[in-house]
Amino acid sequence: MRSMQEQMLFENRLETGAGTEAPPAPTRLLVVDDNDGNREILARRLQRQGHDVVLAASGSEALAQMRENVFDLVLLDVLMPDVDGITVLQELKRHQHWREVPVIMISAVDEIQTVVRCIEMGADDYLAKPFNAVLLRARVDALLERKRLRDQERRQTEDLKAAFAEISRQTKLNANLLLNLLPQTVADELRDNGRVEPMYFQDATIVFTDFAGFTLATEQLSAEELVETLHEYFSAFDEIIGRHGLEKLKTIGDAYMFASGIPDRRSSHPVDAVIAAQEMIHRATELAARPGHVDWKLRVGVHTGPVIAGVVGTRKFAFDVWGETVNFSSRMESSGVPNRINISATTYLRIKDFFACEARGRVKTKEGREVEMYFVTGLAPRLLESREQSWQAAFRRMYLRYFQVEPRVLSDFMSSSIFAGAVGQK
Repeated sequence: MRSMQEQMLFENRLETGAGTEAPPAPTRLLVVDDNDGNREILARRLQRQGHDVVLAASGSEALAQMRENVFDLVLLDVLMPDVDGITVLQELKRHQHWREVPVIMISAVDEIQTVVRCIEMGADDYLAKPFNAVLLRARVDALLERKRLRDQERRQTEDLKAAFAEISRQTKLNANLLLNLLPQTVADELRDNGRVEPMYFQDATIVFTDFAGFTLATEQLSAEELVETLHEYFSAFDEIIGRHGLEKLKTIGDAYMFASGIPDRRSSHPVDAVIAAQEMIHRATELAARPGHVDWKLRVGVHTGPVIAGVVGTRKFAFDVWGETVNFSSRMESSGVPNRINISATTYLRIKDFFACEARGRVKTKEGREVEMYFVTGLAPRLLESREQSWQAAFRRMYLRYFQVEPRVLSDFMSSSIFAGAVGQK
């Protein structure tokens, strides 16, 4: 049998952890007991094991310490005069911030039923008085290791959530950037297949616009003023095209090009294109009327016909259209006049029931071809002269009858005479 001195040395080695690795980082423990002797014994033994120990002589003091400090483990006496251990345990498990802190209940041998109740309430373990050094070390180390692993798992989970959130954010950002370049259906096909098959549209409407007097403005404005002014106009046009559900194709200098009826096919595309063009002229007129703004007037050309659409490029994708319809639409614009919508005979036949038009006869294009053209001057008289309903109701009723859908946007200014432009300008 060991002598008393040998037993003390053996116990001391167990308490100090001789021959084993020290904990990787200091841990803070809260010891709660109303008995001074018990607190001192526990504090001394835990400190020898390398822990930072804070003492509390009552339940209320323990809760105050919890509010002020962060602890890795709590050793909590069951019976205390002011606030007992059960009440403290309830408070610890009630708060989200304290719930994960392991709790070892301290009890006398005859308090086992109370300890069982504490375990059922969420306590992690118990120690009986008087304290066994080996058992104390084993249970404290086991709970601290479990907490360390749980904290590590929680941090890993949080890191994974943050990583997935960042991936989701980047994916959404990339998708939004792609949608700034491509229509939704085209972007989806490119993402899913890595390429976009060329698309043939038997029927679509292409619109070109540019500013009269732009060349002169480039000589009078600074580079910064010119870019800012173009940005203001084109941003307004982007907003209009978006509301009307049309497709912006590109800008080249002061030219703005958009399409109606692609990539989403719809029979109303010539009418929709003219409605949007009207609003673009209206908005450009408003911007030009503001003090200090450049008096730019918008020239618009529209043609309807077959086109081929697709995505070109491998680094900077661009959704574009090709075909005679595109070239013809450009000629409508270059043959037009400021603040007027110049349309081809093909487009005229598709919109004449909705809009009044002024025949221009055969107009010679840049290539020397003579082509029939029309100016859109406003709404069709029968829509404006309806006695039974407003022009909006009449327009909506006709639109629904022709195309089986409601028009997206109808604005009050559509009934004004602004779209007649400067009558007589050729």
